[in-house]
Parts: sequence; structure tokens; C-alpha cells
Amino acid sequence: MTIAHISPPLPADAPKAMNVHLTFEEALKLHFSLGQLLGKINTYNRSTSGGRRAAANLCIYPHKSRITVNEGKLKRGGKPGTLKDDIEEVPSDEN
Repeated sequence: MTIAHISPPLPADAPKAMNVHLTFEEALKLHFSLGQLLGKINTYNRSTSGGRRAAANLCIYPHKSRITVNEGKLKRGGKPGTLKDDIEEVPSDEN
């Protein structure tokens, strides 16, 4: 799997990898959330630029031990998987 974009940019001293451990029940919730989002995105017409730009945004709040699954959009003309600014952020009210 390839990540299209990470924001905010990672500092140079960021760990090379992070392990996120989920209980079975929380993993099922993540699975269900991704399935619901992908089902919605799959209804879009992929022959249009809007349909091709549809993306999944997985937002991790490490200090709150929370994960949210949101719909995002790739930037126009961007190539996913280049780790450049390829995603327009979808605001989330996670306080």
C-alpha cells in the first residue's frame, strides 16, 4: 500500500515506523468504517475527475488514542503515492 500524503509534515527526527495496536472489537470498527467509506466512494463515477479524486483519509490522534475515517479528495493533477501535497484536508471536529 502507498500513502498519497501525510499531514502535517513529519519532522526529520520522526520514527521511521509506528505500530498501532487495536483490540479485536476496535479493529472490527475500523474495518466497518473503511468498508462504509469505500462503498460510498465506489458509487462515484470514476470516469469524471471528481470520482477519480475521491480518497480515504485515515486520521490518527495518538494523544487521544482515537482514529477517524473520513472522505478526502486528491488534488487536481496530483499523482497518488508521491508523498507530496496530494490531499486536500477535510476538516474534522475532533476535540
